[in-house]
Amino acid sequence: MLQAQSILYRRLSANLYETKIPGEYFHIHGSLEAGKTLNMVGLEAYRPDLTDYRECIDTIEQHVKQFTAAELEVMNARERQAGVTALTWEEFKQTSHVGCTSSRLSTCL
Repeated sequence: MLQAQSILYRRLSANLYETKIPGEYFHIHGSLEAGKTLNMVGLEAYRPDLTDYRECIDTIEQHVKQFTAAELEVMNARERQAGVTALTWEEFKQTSHVGCTSSRLSTCL
């Protein structure tokens, strides 16, 4: 598990990236199984040559951008990985979670 977070490239397998659809974002979350998440989007599990933050982000996002959020949701389910489509504020306001706080959670469920 320590290797999952030992390299910047692998740490950035848990981040928010733009998808194939401009303005649509997906949060891949490879923090516990970075290799599996990176492989899922077509990347190698280890890239010790990638040490620059921006280069790591650009490399991962370039691969995430090959898929829509819906496709990534299916891939995550198939690979049993964490991840979620990022909602816009307008989309979020349409969910049942608006107005929920931990102190009122029982009334929101």
